[in-house]
Amino acid sequence: MTVGWGWVSANALTALVELDFQSFIQWMLIMLGVFLVWCLQIYMQTVSYSKALEAMNISMREDITNRIAHYTYSDYEKHSEGTYVSWLTNDITTINYYGFGTLSMIVTQLFTVLFSIVAIINFHYSLLITISILALIVLNTPKLFSKRMNERMTEMTQGDEQMTTKMGDVMNGYSSLFMMNLRQFIVSKARGASEELASKKIAYAKVSGLMSASTNGASLFSQIIVIAQTGFLYIQGLVPVGAMNGTQYFAANIFASLTGLSANLIELKTVQPIFDKFEKIDIYEKDKPNAESLSREIRMEDVSYRYTKMKEPVIQSKTFSFKKGEKIGVFGASGTGKSTLLNLLTGKLEDYSGTIFIDDLNYRDLNMDSIRDQIIYLEQSPHLFNISLKENITLSQSIAPEIIQNAIDKAGLTPFVHTLTEGLETLVETNGKNFSGGQKQRIALARGLASGKEVVLFDEATASLDEQSAKEIEDYLMESNLTVIIVSHHVSEELRGKFDTIYQL
Repeated sequence: MTVGWGWVSANALTALVELDFQSFIQWMLIMLGVFLVWCLQIYMQTVSYSKALEAMNISMREDITNRIAHYTYSDYEKHSEGTYVSWLTNDITTINYYGFGTLSMIVTQLFTVLFSIVAIINFHYSLLITISILALIVLNTPKLFSKRMNERMTEMTQGDEQMTTKMGDVMNGYSSLFMMNLRQFIVSKARGASEELASKKIAYAKVSGLMSASTNGASLFSQIIVIAQTGFLYIQGLVPVGAMNGTQYFAANIFASLTGLSANLIELKTVQPIFDKFEKIDIYEKDKPNAESLSREIRMEDVSYRYTKMKEPVIQSKTFSFKKGEKIGVFGASGTGKSTLLNLLTGKLEDYSGTIFIDDLNYRDLNMDSIRDQIIYLEQSPHLFNISLKENITLSQSIAPEIIQNAIDKAGLTPFVHTLTEGLETLVETNGKNFSGGQKQRIALARGLASGKEVVLFDEATASLDEQSAKEIEDYLMESNLTVIIVSHHVSEELRGKFDTIYQL
């Protein structure tokens, strides 16, 4: 439609100069038709592009999160939560703008160039020779900037990740800053992070601007050459007067599109490092056999574990036996490896020495997901998601209503649910801000019970609860048929007397 508009305009001008008013009116009616079709095309293109873009965004986010979901825990810990959020937001936005948006422009420019060349050849064949030579110059100019564009784009995406990570870190510390009256710390850190990101974006803009100036200069120079040649052809009587208007219009289309095309091809390549980054995400392959349900014991033999930045192991040459159905207490002062012990049992930590068995099967020979399928891990402040209470228990699993209700009853949640106007459909605020610590504990317990898990790891979980809530949860666990491992630096004498086995770290 863009090219058709120029073609009709050139012919209308020729008819007008030749005083052929009938032809002039006909060309004007055709122009009106082109205009109406053009408007319809713009609407259809906008809607179609939006649908395609959002479909691709959904697919990319699904692919990225699927890869992250198959990480080992140690691999996941290599990046901060802010980095992962940046992948799903900033990187997708960059791909949309410099990738899909650029690709859309490239397609438009290609068709514009092709149709404009067909139109301009109809004036005189010699114009094609000139355009071909000049096109090579315009197309090759941006290649001078390709390497620097890629480097600046990589730096810019890294800057986005760092900005998200730093601001997430600062905002997570709001409570501490509030209590110390140091909230201005947020402002100073935000400014510092913004300045670092701004410097990377400005560096990209400088290279991009230099490339744009060079290619546009080549484009304008080329247009002048073509217009001058058309003027010469008109003086020789080889083209009609409308050709002056037409070649000016088509030359502008051709060289502006070639300018954009060459620059956009370079820009399109700058998003490749982002895709490469996603492709490098290692996927944890679950090709090992699954563990059967615990029938006898989980056993640790001569197990040691040392964190990377520590000189000495936090757990050294420990041997424990956790028998099915027993209630086991693991006690020790802060820093003696209680939480590390539980992280070893859940498979969070894998680079240990020694051997861990479930019944007679070595952890290292098994798909760790099948072990975690049997374990409820209760920590001091379980994470609740910004979804309904029911969804926080099922976590998108298909669980029968009676099983959900049974888990709620066993976790002691039923009286609390009855106090909620919307019951299980009550929306949980981000990280469960509208629930107490004890209620969070019960919800986390109900999650595990609803999933049919029978081994409970209890990590100082009642330390921040009131005495009554802590006692109710502990009493249920100690009286249940579950296998329960409680780690703590201190428990009451009443609770201590209920353990089948006690280990001191």
